[in-house]
Amino acid sequence: MIHRLAAIIVGIVCSLAAWAQSADSRAADCLSESRWFDLHDVYAADSAQMSPFIRQFARTMVSQMFNRPQQACDDILTLVRGYQQQLGGANACSMLLLLADNYSRMGDNARAAATVRSLADQMEGKADSATVVQMRGKERLYSALSALRVNETDTASHTLPFTYTELGDTAQQLMVVGGSVNGRKAGLIFDTGAAYNVITPELARRYRLRIIDADIQVSGTRLMGGKMAVADVLTIGSLTVRNVVFAVLDMTAGNERARRVAQQISLVIGQPLLQLFGSYTIDFASRQIHLTHQSHRSGAAPNLFFNKVPYVAVTRDSLRMAMALDTGAATSSLDNAYYKAFAADVAREGKWELAATMGVGGISYNSVFRMPAVALSIGDTPFTLHRVAVTALSPHNRLTQGYGRLGIDFMRQWSSVTVDNVNMTIHLQH
Repeated sequence: MIHRLAAIIVGIVCSLAAWAQSADSRAADCLSESRWFDLHDVYAADSAQMSPFIRQFARTMVSQMFNRPQQACDDILTLVRGYQQQLGGANACSMLLLLADNYSRMGDNARAAATVRSLADQMEGKADSATVVQMRGKERLYSALSALRVNETDTASHTLPFTYTELGDTAQQLMVVGGSVNGRKAGLIFDTGAAYNVITPELARRYRLRIIDADIQVSGTRLMGGKMAVADVLTIGSLTVRNVVFAVLDMTAGNERARRVAQQISLVIGQPLLQLFGSYTIDFASRQIHLTHQSHRSGAAPNLFFNKVPYVAVTRDSLRMAMALDTGAATSSLDNAYYKAFAADVAREGKWELAATMGVGGISYNSVFRMPAVALSIGDTPFTLHRVAVTALSPHNRLTQGYGRLGIDFMRQWSSVTVDNVNMTIHLQH
């Protein structure tokens, strides 16, 4: 879906030369470069000076990226119905697929299925067969989920105790919450950087998950395919959730070294669970995760956006960079976009090496510069990443879409980290 959005943005921005208004140009720059924090600010300050089409397009992407799915649905419909000529047929189609995804996120899988079905019917004979097949797969998935009350739970607040587990012989640690799947005891990796709940085929059979007849593709160290499955009951800490959807993936396919540590990352809880709650706090002092349903809009400026996973606004030398908040990463890392922005500093201070990255799809080996320390800030809060790898070249550069990721080593610098899914803010407590 993100690649489709990029295609939409590029196609629209290329036609903006005819627009003379500077507000349109500023919004177009933000859209073309996926600078969502800047787009939020430009729209808030200058939307009245934008042309109607650019204003609606910017509004739609602000709603989408700052985790307002209901508003995003309304905005997408307004955009497609009012500006289809400017969008073009292919781009309007992609926006409608995004609309269906939002319906599914909000639990209305019947409407999601109907949206994709109608779109696929219209595209038969007009679009290439692979595109229509992909749409039919989404329709099957949404239709299957529409028969279930997906992620059914109560409205209480909950506490999840967690421990740490070492990843193989690396001395790196991930967070584990204890619980059960379909009544069988389980330890689950707590991963804020996971767009899906994930389980291996072996564990899906052991825990008796129900396989859904729909294929998915997931980006990790490489693009890989899998199935979807449903756990009837998931219990972690004081929380019980019914009809929990998992992506069934062989996370070590084709890599024997990855297989040696696979058992420790074979069951992952990610954003589909965390998005059920208005906010969550990871209390590192007490080793507990507090999940809270209620969070009221405060009017605070966001320092997070949501694009399948949360991205934090991190600043260095007035450059605002989006970095994934990722407890599925034992250590933080800086991506190729950071390398390009600060190449001289990295070349001067860094030490070159090959580094292995573990993720969905196995292990990827990247050319990196190991920096002794990098000083950054989130708002007015400074912090330092120590011995951080900066990726100069990666054959499988799919794990992040911003400037890098903030892992557990970053989060453990604080006594607690609170993520507000409603106001899209992160709060760091010493």
